[in-house]
Amino acid sequence: MCSLDNDYKLDKLLINSDKSKSKHLFFLPIKELMTIFLTISEGTITSMSQERVYLGKNSNSENEFGGFKITEATYSYPDNFDVEAAVSQSFEGNLYNRVKNE
Repeated sequence: MCSLDNDYKLDKLLINSDKSKSKHLFFLPIKELMTIFLTISEGTITSMSQERVYLGKNSNSENEFGGFKITEATYSYPDNFDVEAAVSQSFEGNLYNRVKNE
C-alpha cells in the first residue's frame, strides 16, 4: 500500500508482516528507499569489517561457526556523485540516470 503527500505525490510505502498484520503497520519513506537503492547501485564498498557467525556447539561439544557477517562498510562513489542530491533532484522531476563509462 502507498501513501501520498499533500501534493498527491508518492510519499511512503505502508507495509506489515504476516506475524504483526493485525497489530502493526510500518511505513518506509520513499526517499529512504531511493537512498538505499542508489547507495547500493552506485557505490562501491571500499572498506569493511566482518565477523564470523557463531552457531553454537555441535554434538561433540565443539564450537561451530557459519559464514562471515558484514558489521560495517564504507562506500565510495564516482566523482561528483551525491546520493542525497540525486534523490532530491528525482523528487523535483529530474530523475537520476546513471552515466555510462565508455
